[in-house]
Amino acid sequence: KQEAKGRHPPVLCAGPMTAPGSWVTGWARRERDATVPAPSRRIDAVDRPNDIRARLEKARLQGRRRDFRIRAPTLLVGAVAIASGMVLSAQPSLSPISSFFTALIQIGIFILVLTVLPTDGPIRVRAILFSIAMLIFVGAVFQVGFISVPRLRLAAAGQASCEAAGSPCWFHALYGGAHAAASAVYFVAVAILGRQLVTRAPVRKLVQSLWRAVGAVYLSSGLAVGARMAAAFAIGAADVEPGVARAGLPILVTSLVVLGALAIQPSFRMRAQAWLAARGEAVGSAAGLAALLGDRRVDTVLNQAARLLRCMPASLISYDHFAVNLVDASLYGLTTRGYIGNVDVFLSHSWHDDPRDKWDALQAWRRAFVRKHQREPIVWFDKCCIDQSNISLNLASLPIFLASSRRLLIVYGPTYMSRLWCIVELFIFIEMGGKAEQVDLVFPEGHPVDALVPHEFDVHLTKCSNDADRHRLLTTIESGFRGLDDFNALIRSVLAAIKEQHLQREGKAANGVRSLERHHINGNPRAATVSPRQPEPKPVPPPTGPTPARIPMALPPLVMGLRSGRVHSGGRSAWRRPDPGAAV
Repeated sequence: KQEAKGRHPPVLCAGPMTAPGSWVTGWARRERDATVPAPSRRIDAVDRPNDIRARLEKARLQGRRRDFRIRAPTLLVGAVAIASGMVLSAQPSLSPISSFFTALIQIGIFILVLTVLPTDGPIRVRAILFSIAMLIFVGAVFQVGFISVPRLRLAAAGQASCEAAGSPCWFHALYGGAHAAASAVYFVAVAILGRQLVTRAPVRKLVQSLWRAVGAVYLSSGLAVGARMAAAFAIGAADVEPGVARAGLPILVTSLVVLGALAIQPSFRMRAQAWLAARGEAVGSAAGLAALLGDRRVDTVLNQAARLLRCMPASLISYDHFAVNLVDASLYGLTTRGYIGNVDVFLSHSWHDDPRDKWDALQAWRRAFVRKHQREPIVWFDKCCIDQSNISLNLASLPIFLASSRRLLIVYGPTYMSRLWCIVELFIFIEMGGKAEQVDLVFPEGHPVDALVPHEFDVHLTKCSNDADRHRLLTTIESGFRGLDDFNALIRSVLAAIKEQHLQREGKAANGVRSLERHHINGNPRAATVSPRQPEPKPVPPPTGPTPARIPMALPPLVMGLRSGRVHSGGRSAWRRPDPGAAV
């Protein structure tokens, strides 16, 4: 803790110039800082909790800023447009161009719909859906009662009645039929929204249904008004109906058709909201973590995650755990409570890959870990470490689970890149401070590293076993990026970096094996213990001057160093000319 604050305490050093247990300050600390690399912040048990809290607070702040930058301008512009259109259309002197003001009102309503976000609470979104469904229902009833039925009755009354009204019968039939068809679309939109309201659909799905309904209403209205305008041009009437000039109808038709076509495109809402969120600063990918946290406070999530974090030795994972993807609450008893930094790896895998291949690959990695560290690896395994009775709470704690692990272990199989859960785990690990060099790749037999092709990843093609999970995870992605294409670019670059790091480690390991074999062949088994990652020691030049007498091997190493001319200075060996008259 003192070192973290910049105050360096005395360092316990047992070097060649000091007896074991001596306290050395000054030069020993400088030599240590110059030769020993700083520990990774990701496994620093002192700083890591504060780092996790800081990242979650940053995500929460970015999420709030994003919501404000989306809602503030849309609420202001939409309300002003609606109010202006209603006030101006009520002026009798402006009634000939009332279609302009009607178009302004429709644009204002469309802009207000942009304030509905997938990250909103389900109660708020359902209330908005209910209100819009009621408005659409009222509009449908109005069209049927005051436009369609009177026009159709007039057309059915005969030529005399139509001529008395100043228009041919086909004009009134087309007029009434077009608005009747639009009313039918209105009722279908109300039925779609009502069905979503009575089901427990995810918020993102509710928002998608809202935009589809709005798009259908705008398109049908635009086509109905367009048919009315075309009929007016065909008969050469100056007014479509008393007080409504046909001159303003092209603006209204164009606005309704364009807005309706935009609304039914799934990517428009996402891109429009991301564009608004980027005004003033770039969209922060950390805002996606805020979608996982929901309405929970950071302190609450940290406390819950500390209680829910579990881990287990890899030796307790059996083949049966991979063979069947079924919920088994009894497996939770195999785990123990975990702490930040004591989980070696977060195990990420696809449940749709071959279980035998995954099991063999995991066991090969486990044996290598045991050989290197002389202990069993501690892992986070989803099937055992998640409390199946409270999955939603574990999902909110997923960033803390990943941040508490030293490394991410990916068992890469044929379906890994097509599973959205796996990709989101990788994204959160990177977002919580992980790096490509902290990701370990293991490949089942028959699936070489060339099977990982980063540029082939596409989040549009990913799947989830549960549709609600897919919508929730996509909400997390949408909240931090301008679109799914930007997310694709990030994941492709991360996968490429991970693959490059894996190839580098494999190359160094192969070089290390060849170096060990060379040392053994030369009959120097002690040199074989040199780490292949460390440079081989340079040969020491022979001393100059008279050849010293042979010194018994029983003398202390310090005396041997002095007599032979090797004097330790600051952790390095330097040659000095020995004094021929020095007494031993």
